[in-house]
This record gives sequence, structure tokens and C-alpha cells, in this order.
Amino acid sequence: MALHPSAPVVIYGHKFGGMRFAHLVGISFGPFVVTAIERSQELTLRCPACREVFQIERERLGTEATCPLPACGAHLRINPFVPQPLPQPLPQPLPQPLPQPKQTTPRRPVGLRWLRRR
Repeated sequence: MALHPSAPVVIYGHKFGGMRFAHLVGISFGPFVVTAIERSQELTLRCPACREVFQIERERLGTEATCPLPACGAHLRINPFVPQPLPQPLPQPLPQPLPQPKQTTPRRPVGLRWLRRR
């Protein structure tokens, strides 16, 4: 089963292998909740409906907006925070190579009799 991300539609598998679509009546979605990210001192958003990336001003954090792409027009609710970038991981020392086993010649098992057929 899967829910459509921007419409009240459920898609599910039928027991005989087919797929069914169900339109959920009486359900309306609110705006998409999006989070701005900071790249090169600029705040950017990505519209989840059309995947368009656009810049916003810091004053727009915590408000609602409409996607600037005229064909999309999705309603967006912008989170009031901007996540901080993750710190760079500390370099890990390279693992030491495992010692190689000493090469030995194979030995015959002791106590067994070797038979040769003629």
C-alpha cells in the first residue's frame, strides 16, 4: 500500500496480483512542510511537488508560501529553523594489516595408512 504525497489517493495491491487506486473522499491536505537549507550564505527551498529549487529570505522562515513555478503553485509551510551542517568526521587511523600466516608445507596425517590400488 502507498499513499500519494500530494493527493488523497491510496494505491494498493489486490490479492490476485492487480493494483487498485482508491480516492479518499472528504480528506484535504494542508501545505507541504519544507525546511530551508543554507548553501553559500543563501537559503534555498525545494518544492516537493515540482522539485524546483528557489531562494528565500531569512524573514520568510516560519511562514507560508506558494511555489514560484506558475505551473505548480503548491502551498508550502516553511519551518522556522535552518539545520546546522554536520561537523566533518575526524580522520580515522588506517587499520594495521593483519599478519600473514607463515607458509608451511602440508603434512601427512599421522596414524592413517595410505593405500594404493594397483
